[in-house]
Amino acid sequence: APGLAEDEVAIAVPRRLSISLSTLPAELAQVCFELPESTALEHNHVLALALCQLTPGSSAPWFGLWPQAPEGSWGFEDRSAWGWYHELGWLHERAEAAARRVHAEVIEPHLASRGEPGVSWARFRHALSMVSSRAADVPINGEAQPAIIPMVDMLNHRNEPNARIVYEPAAGPDGQDRFVVRATRAVRAGESLCLCYGAKENAELLHNYGFAVYPNPHDSVMVRVSLGAEDDPLTRQRISVVPRGMQLSRLEVATRGSWRHVAAHVARGETPAAAAEAAALGAGARGEMAVWGHLEWSEGRRSVALSPALRTILCIASADSPPQLFEALRSIGHYEEQGISPVDRASVVLPERAWSKLSASCDAELGRLPSTDAFTTPGSLKARLPSNLPSGAPPAAAQDPQNAMRLALEARRELLERAAGVAAAGAVQSLSGEMREMLSLVRGQAEESLKVMRAA
Repeated sequence: APGLAEDEVAIAVPRRLSISLSTLPAELAQVCFELPESTALEHNHVLALALCQLTPGSSAPWFGLWPQAPEGSWGFEDRSAWGWYHELGWLHERAEAAARRVHAEVIEPHLASRGEPGVSWARFRHALSMVSSRAADVPINGEAQPAIIPMVDMLNHRNEPNARIVYEPAAGPDGQDRFVVRATRAVRAGESLCLCYGAKENAELLHNYGFAVYPNPHDSVMVRVSLGAEDDPLTRQRISVVPRGMQLSRLEVATRGSWRHVAAHVARGETPAAAAEAAALGAGARGEMAVWGHLEWSEGRRSVALSPALRTILCIASADSPPQLFEALRSIGHYEEQGISPVDRASVVLPERAWSKLSASCDAELGRLPSTDAFTTPGSLKARLPSNLPSGAPPAAAQDPQNAMRLALEARRELLERAAGVAAAGAVQSLSGEMREMLSLVRGQAEESLKVMRAA
């Protein structure tokens, strides 16, 4: 049987059959758009309310195909196992706090004022998980709008997809707007159609969809870099030179956006509440100050990349005196101005002590990781993680919560181990460079002394 040619249409769905803010029935749209703060509410909250108001049947006949349990991290029962996965915890806590506020303070009072039956938190949470896991952000008239599209919502994710979603206004034979799935390359008969949900790391994939990918070139890991004891004057000086954009409390991380959009933040411990917050972040004993930064893969997982923010943090955290602090900032600014590439800048700017700080941070994070056996349950399939994937092979993926966490754990472990190796190599390289500079200095001094002796 023939497959699909490049750009050939595989699926076409009239826009009116989708569930989106612009296709809701009139009576339902009135309920949703009369919400207080409706313009400030996130689209997924309004769309989740719409799902709660819709009933399986003619308006949404494919509802019966959806899972009965929440998807993504909304459906993970044992959240105590997240202690090692800071990013997933932060993403979920922020999303749940916002959703609970909207449900209790906006939706329930609004429905009560209209004499409408209320929506339970469990039902709203389930609807929100369906929106998070099944709605596609499709550009419509220049603006990305979430839409749940029949059949299209069942297509799986790949970082290298073979299909894409396109909105085509008035393109169907009946003159109606439609969503179409077109092949991005030739697709063989029997081959699964896959979309790309975006350049997402495993924490985002687990939170929104409940699966993880291995290997994932977009994955990253938050690492905690110690700044020293709280009562050490040098620790306060280190904090004072950390760029203000990095000095964010956990509350600010929650209100400004997900952790992914924050380079780093200081975990403080001056008050009992702040100490408890720092402990929740894995900041260790009270009285220790730390900054969080993230490691990530560089192009296609060829190597580990240190973000500019993390390089700055390492230089500051490893400085042993005020002159070293200001020298660190000066050198970083100098290389930024000179346009030196990130890889070259990492090897030039970071002294041996900074690489050692990174190595210690990676080792500490590796020590927090549980064994993969912690995610093995009776009857569940064990995720088999290939050590050598052939070129072009699809990544392994797991949607069972236990196996998904196993995949994310192994991906995290690999990135941290690779980063620790990079730190060790960087330390050796820096030491060699420092020794060369020292030998050059000694040689120069010896030559000057020899000239003086000859002149005498």
